[in-house]
Amino acid sequence: MKFFFPFLLFVLCSCEINKTVIDSDFKIYRFENHLFNSTELDFIESQKKWDVELGAFSNSYYSFMTGVNSSSDSLIKNQLLLFINNKDMREVYDTIYNKFKDFSNIKNQLDLAFSENSQIFPRQPNPKIITMFSGFNYGVVVQDSLISIGLDFYLGDNSIFYDRLGDSAYLKFQKQEKFILPNIMEAWYDSYFSIHHKKSNFLSELIYKGKIMFLLSKTLSEHSLEDRLRYSQEELSWCNENEAFIWKFLIENNLLFSTRDKEYRSYLNHSPFSKGMTTESPSRVAYFIGYEIVKKYMSINNDISLNELMLQDDYMLILNQSKYKP
Repeated sequence: MKFFFPFLLFVLCSCEINKTVIDSDFKIYRFENHLFNSTELDFIESQKKWDVELGAFSNSYYSFMTGVNSSSDSLIKNQLLLFINNKDMREVYDTIYNKFKDFSNIKNQLDLAFSENSQIFPRQPNPKIITMFSGFNYGVVVQDSLISIGLDFYLGDNSIFYDRLGDSAYLKFQKQEKFILPNIMEAWYDSYFSIHHKKSNFLSELIYKGKIMFLLSKTLSEHSLEDRLRYSQEELSWCNENEAFIWKFLIENNLLFSTRDKEYRSYLNHSPFSKGMTTESPSRVAYFIGYEIVKKYMSINNDISLNELMLQDDYMLILNQSKYKP
């Protein structure tokens, strides 16, 4: 079964904790608490309640956690009961509960971010937030106006579970609580604006990511730039010091107008470092360069709204008008 896979080699112990299910008034549903506090006797009734309250999320969760594509409540029940009663899964859940039982800090950050977002995009609804134990499958998932957060992805870069999963240092670094909000807001904006994004080459991807990062600078203004980029301070310093080198590298290696994903994916995705650059370089340098281009473009075109920016799909126009020359 899918949820057992990461833990097949674990030898763990678990202790029982008396847990209280607490839901936030910002439409935050602590699903992992509801799930792990359910019993065999009340499971079917709980499942029916989840189906009503959580809509499409519940079926998606049942499917990816159990590998069962079935409308059979009893089959889903049996698989999920195996999951929540497994001692290894219980140990992970206990860790999630202890780390995130007080969710007020994250809730306050969500309140602030979506308050800012409502000022910028008044037609966007405030999402319903669901937290979950994803079996180390997902960090943040957006489905329409619903955001689900896999809290098992944010247990801290020193979590023993990531060691047991064999995660590399660069992956562990991404699994810090401080990156929950940047990941949420990036996924939220991508769900809205990717439909307007005309992906044609690396430059289009670079500037699109830069537009998303520019939005985050408005809605997550209390977060540092390195946190919004999901960098360390040292990685951001390297980018600032080597900005001209990065831009020159992309040009001289004919990457800007490349249409082959495999040639430029390391500049967009998490990896140990950026391909072809020093091992001190961070990954996702396209986010940094794209943000710098868009920032300069908006400083020159300060009469353009953020909505107009996001709908602008002429990426050469943005580059040219930015007068970007690091």
